Amino acid sequence: GWHGLALGDALGAARAAAAGKASSLIWTQHTALTLGLAASLFTVGRCDARDQIERYWRWYKDGELTATGEPGEAGAAADVARALATYRWRGLPMAGSHDPKDASATSLPRVLAAALHAGNDPAAAIALAAECSRTTHQSPLVLDACRSYAAMLVCALQGQSAQSWLQAVPEPAPGCWDARPLRSDVRAEATATVVVDKGGSTKDVLHVLATARRIVLDAADFDSAIEQGRRSVREDAALVTALVGTMYGLRHGCSALPADQLARLAAREKLEAVASLCLAHLASPGATA
Repeated sequence: GWHGLALGDALGAARAAAAGKASSLIWTQHTALTLGLAASLFTVGRCDARDQIERYWRWYKDGELTATGEPGEAGAAADVARALATYRWRGLPMAGSHDPKDASATSLPRVLAAALHAGNDPAAAIALAAECSRTTHQSPLVLDACRSYAAMLVCALQGQSAQSWLQAVPEPAPGCWDARPLRSDVRAEATATVVVDKGGSTKDVLHVLATARRIVLDAADFDSAIEQGRRSVREDAALVTALVGTMYGLRHGCSALPADQLARLAAREKLEAVASLCLAHLASPGATA
């Protein structure tokens, strides 16, 4: 999951011509903030919104957990920059917009950190994914999309068949949606047949999730999956390819990721340090949020 996330993110951000050359591959906001969330969860041991957004602020201003060491401000998505500004102005760590019309997919990549932290307890992982979105996004639609995506990732971590989490409403535990069902539109997305096109937007979280799911289900190999993801949206292709890389890596394993491209990932040691902590935690008895 971690290597797929970072590699997909970096390849989506790179121009198609540059992606195939020998230059370093640089991940973006999507991986950096996911690493920051994971570091927070493992340091604090629970969901601490203030600790999370302070780490995001250090990424934004100081370059913490960027691939280059440069501040993340120049590459920050507008909604993330707005949430950080709200936090600095009002001091409220859950700074994401509550606007029910907000359908941005920007917080989806961070769900990986929540799923890995609490994956041994599916209900906790699902709830944690939504809570960890609130620093930047709090609309009901986005929160439920995060819950659904968390369930997908936990199913993958459990070794369930791809069809059970890529073609159906994911259920990492029997009755996991009984107490708090998914919204009808989010449930419909999980089973929808999607035609991957070139006109999508990362401001439509359901379209992004459905597109990434379909690409991973159908792709013949990693490179074709990334290329489809890159072409599927008009802006911020790295967001879609980060999701595609995450799910592809979980479905097929790290060995299915191109070794030559992994070797070109900048600051890979930062990625592997956090990945090792996550895997050790997931293997421990009773690992939850």
